[in-house]
Amino acid sequence: MKQIKISDREKKLLILLAALILLAVSYFGIFQKYSQEAEALEASNVEDAATLNQLQIMAAREEEVKQETEDMKRQREEIIAKYPSDVPDEKAISLVQELEDASDAKVTSISFLMNNAVASTLWQPPQGYYDSLAISYEASYDSLKKWVLAVEQSEDRMTIPSVSAAYDEETGNLKGVITVNMYYLTGTGKEYEPPVITGVGKGTSDIFRSGGVRTSGAAEASGENGGDTDGNTDDSEQ
Repeated sequence: MKQIKISDREKKLLILLAALILLAVSYFGIFQKYSQEAEALEASNVEDAATLNQLQIMAAREEEVKQETEDMKRQREEIIAKYPSDVPDEKAISLVQELEDASDAKVTSISFLMNNAVASTLWQPPQGYYDSLAISYEASYDSLKKWVLAVEQSEDRMTIPSVSAAYDEETGNLKGVITVNMYYLTGTGKEYEPPVITGVGKGTSDIFRSGGVRTSGAAEASGENGGDTDGNTDDSEQ
C-alpha cells in the first residue's frame, strides 16, 4: 500500500482547518446560545426599567393621588347629601303643595309615574331614580313663572322637562300641564325623612262630643259637680 506523505505546509493547513471547525462549533453550539440569552435578558431589562420608571412616577405622585382620592370622596358625599333617599307618593304630593303655595297656582289634577331608573346608574350603587309628575294647573302668567322659579330654588332635586299652556278667555288665566321630575338616590345609607305636615288635626279623645262618660260612685259625683272624665269610652260600655 502506497503511503501518502503530508508536507509541513499541508499539516499547518489541516491544523488551521481543525481550529476553524472548532471555532465554528463553539460559536453555533455555545456562543450563539449565550448570545440569545443575553438578548432576552436585555429585553427583560428594558421592560423592567420601564416598569420601574412608571412606579417611580406613581410614587412621586402618591400624595397628589391621595389628595385627589379624598377630593373625589368629598365631592361624592356632597352630591349624595343633595338627594333624598326616596320620593314616595306622600313626599311628591307635599312637594307639589309647596310649589303650589309658592306660586299661587291652582293644581287641578296630578298623574304619577313613579320609580323611573336613571340609566347611567343601573348597575352600581348608589342607584338614581326619579318620579315624574304630570300636573294639570290653572295659573296666571306670573304664577307660572313663580312655579318655575320655585322649582329652581328648591332644595329638592327637581327639573321641568316640559310645559304646555293655553289661554283661557273665561278666567283670563293659563291652563295646561307642567311635568316635574323629582330625583332621589338609593343605596346611600340615608334614611327616608317623611315630610312634616303642620296644621292638621290628629284625632280627638271624644269623637262623639258626649262630654264624658258617667260612672257610679265618686266619679259620678265628680261629674255632677261639672267635672268631665277624660272622654275615653270603653267598647264594652257602648
